Amino acid sequence: SNAVQRHLNTIVECLKDVDISIRHRALELIFQLVHEDNVERLVGELLNYLVVAQAEHKPELCSKIYDVVERYAPSRRWQIETLITMLGIAGNFATDNISCALIVLIAQTPDLYAYV
Repeated sequence: SNAVQRHLNTIVECLKDVDISIRHRALELIFQLVHEDNVERLVGELLNYLVVAQAEHKPELCSKIYDVVERYAPSRRWQIETLITMLGIAGNFATDNISCALIVLIAQTPDLYAYV
């Protein structure tokens, strides 16, 4: 895994490849390589990719981003900000369970009400 981590920049660049099979393999690798130390950077890259992803791939991409954000979020505020950004990008392509989970997350975080 350390060898793969060293090539993370190259893997992220593959998200911009013209070949969709390369982009999909890069996505799979990125989701496997996310951890606490790189979640903010990699989720940012995934959100950038979500902007240009094909419509039929957006629901699954949103679900995977949600899972990563839920697992590795460095803070509640970042988690909420990121999910709001993702929903703004994905629109109707995000599943309802993600919207519901965000609402619950916000409801459970009263100290961020003024922010949200």
